[in-house]
Amino acid sequence: SVTLMTSVMTEYTPGVFTPEDISWRLEGTGYEFPDDVVIGAGEYIIVAKDPNMYGSATCAVYGPYDGKLDNGGEEIELQIPGDKEYGEDRYWIPIEKIDYDDEAPWPTSPDGGGDSLERINVTTYGRDYSNWQAGSPTPGN
Repeated sequence: SVTLMTSVMTEYTPGVFTPEDISWRLEGTGYEFPDDVVIGAGEYIIVAKDPNMYGSATCAVYGPYDGKLDNGGEEIELQIPGDKEYGEDRYWIPIEKIDYDDEAPWPTSPDGGGDSLERINVTTYGRDYSNWQAGSPTPGN
């Protein structure tokens, strides 16, 4: 199981650090996970712009988010928080990054053709087009 929170240090006053648990975020959508989200081994979740559309999902559904994914290609990055120094922005550390496209060699039928873009193997590199295929949409299943 993975808890989508990380313990970090935050410097609110110069030289004084306070430990905090900060949730992960999905950069590219602007979505930050709520506290204490846990994904069990072998499970998955959905992060949706409109989570109400996934009422019959067999997994947990999170959202909404304010961002907009580009149908012509996008970069999505799962990030964990790093420490925050006084007067600076928090560091965010990428742990998974996907930069998909709608032109060959990426599958092209998910670009308005009705198919979804599906990852072939979740344990291999997500930015490689050869790890993605077109498939029939099965949201929440």
